[in-house]
Amino acid sequence: MLSIGTGLSLSVAIIASGVVGLAAAPAEAVTTPACAIGTWHLDRKATNTTVDGEKDWTKRSGATGVKLTIGKKYAVYSFTGSTREYATGVTNGEQFAWSVAYKGNLRVKLNLNGSARGFIKLDGRSASGNATSQSVSTEPRPRTDPVRSVVKDLKKGHADSMVPAGAKFTCSRKQLVMREEYDMLGYKFTNTLTFRRIK
Repeated sequence: MLSIGTGLSLSVAIIASGVVGLAAAPAEAVTTPACAIGTWHLDRKATNTTVDGEKDWTKRSGATGVKLTIGKKYAVYSFTGSTREYATGVTNGEQFAWSVAYKGNLRVKLNLNGSARGFIKLDGRSASGNATSQSVSTEPRPRTDPVRSVVKDLKKGHADSMVPAGAKFTCSRKQLVMREEYDMLGYKFTNTLTFRRIK
């Protein structure tokens, strides 16, 4: 039987010889991409606004087919082939209805926190691309507005419900849901975008 002293001497000799001491290097940390990173197809949009106790209100839907690619630092929209967004509502006691067609591509910086659920911020002032929008009113009077640059509007700080400035999200392998919500000074706003994963 080896004594403690002999065993210690043997261990030192083995380490010195290089047989032991080749401790495995720690494995590199594997970072799992956030669930939201990928390419998505907009299946449903529900945007509701009420003002002054619901005397004035707006409901918006449509825009299905918008493609959104989310990366680590940027989000890219492709509006080509998407349907029109439709809106109905009442303002100052008068009913209105309009629709808007989006075209082209849009890129914005993003801040993404969380994976299965979290918070996403899209920076409209960082917008680039050739995306445009054009509104057509049917009520109370027919009217076609000029084509607008979505990029220029975002850079000026104009809000666009297609580009949430700050939204909570939930994400699964197949679906991404973003939801914005504000309630202040008689103004209530909710905006829910439901996407289906393409890849």
